[in-house]
Amino acid sequence: GSMLMEYNYLTGESKCLGMFTPHDTTYGGAYDPKNGDYFSITWMRGIGYVYNIHTGAVRCLGQVSDSHTSRLFPCSDGHIYGSTSSGALFRYNTDIRDVEYLGVSAPDLIRHAVEVDGVLYFTTGPCGVFGTGQELYAYELKTRKLTVVGRAVPPAESMTDNPSVYLN
Repeated sequence: GSMLMEYNYLTGESKCLGMFTPHDTTYGGAYDPKNGDYFSITWMRGIGYVYNIHTGAVRCLGQVSDSHTSRLFPCSDGHIYGSTSSGALFRYNTDIRDVEYLGVSAPDLIRHAVEVDGVLYFTTGPCGVFGTGQELYAYELKTRKLTVVGRAVPPAESMTDNPSVYLN
């Protein structure tokens, strides 16, 4: 499992809140300030867990991803977004406090993302030049529309002069 730690910025003190994901480990999570929920997905099995910081209650949401899922992204609409290992987009809906699948998919797990003006921009897969994370996607939070923006990394065959510029 994973040990959940609480850190107080004002005092510099930290304390261990214990293991809230039995039999598996989390690789990342995201905090929902509206409800006090820390939403996380286990790395090996893709099981969703929610730890409430106010009550200490733990909820298991069951299978969220087909396999490992590591990155979650809080967005301006108050929900937390992520994808399954195979690329299906979902969000932890903070209004209903559960996972909902969004009906759109990218070709792989979301690796890097940022939201700008209600659009979640992301890449998938490894981000090296030869990886699958070379396309930039845009997911509109309100319309739930997913589009391919274009290549975020130049194609490997275009790197003739100095390939190390693209690999760093």
